[in-house]
Amino acid sequence: MIIGKRVFAISHATKDTVYSYGHGVYVGEEPAMIETMEINIPAIKLDSGFKIFGAQCWWGPIEDEEKTIAGRTVVMVTPGEVKE
Repeated sequence: MIIGKRVFAISHATKDTVYSYGHGVYVGEEPAMIETMEINIPAIKLDSGFKIFGAQCWWGPIEDEEKTIAGRTVVMVTPGEVKE
């Protein structure tokens, strides 16, 4: 993935609904703690101002978003909200 590329990020999905964090920009790999180990993982700066890591969501290039949503209802969520 190219740094600066526009991406979409999804929290989770069901058969009928996609819970989306929205759009943002891939900012490269950054160090993050996974359990007791620090590793580099993809980071995304969302248009909402939040930063999330690739390990926290499903994400991809914005041009693949419609194919991923595939006609399901989209519910916008923010990082930290409780998943249903």
